Amino acid sequence: MQTFTIEVFIPDELRQQFEARLKAHGGNTGHYVQEVIAKDLFSMSDYSRQQLIDATFEEIDRKYGEALHNLAK
Repeated sequence: MQTFTIEVFIPDELRQQFEARLKAHGGNTGHYVQEVIAKDLFSMSDYSRQQLIDATFEEIDRKYGEALHNLAK
């Protein structure tokens, strides 16, 4: 196992949500961050799933851009 030292900035508008999730994980910040990173890495290891996620975000971005363009008219 490799150990990393990191600094994480939680924006004020997300602090309450972060504190609630941290509390649900027993208040152990290190354990919570490890779980989040592991979950993220695991989901990215499934190539077809990651392609679907990427395509979904690209479509959302396209529709959002289209909506902004229509609002600007």
